[in-house]
Amino acid sequence: MPAGLRQGCARPVPLPAAPLTQREVETLWAADRAALVRCGLSLHALVTFYQALAATLGAADRS
Repeated sequence: MPAGLRQGCARPVPLPAAPLTQREVETLWAADRAALVRCGLSLHALVTFYQALAATLGAADRS
């Protein structure tokens, strides 16, 4: 399995105890959304890797 697919997804950005400004909320939200997109792409790549592996192993069984 490619090494990049072994990493877990990023945790949500920790929120400070102090009240946040609108700008801070939006910045933290954007960081979380970007992390979710990267996580989704990584999980998709992982599924694709295993599908290709299964197809290869299945082809080997038929030989």
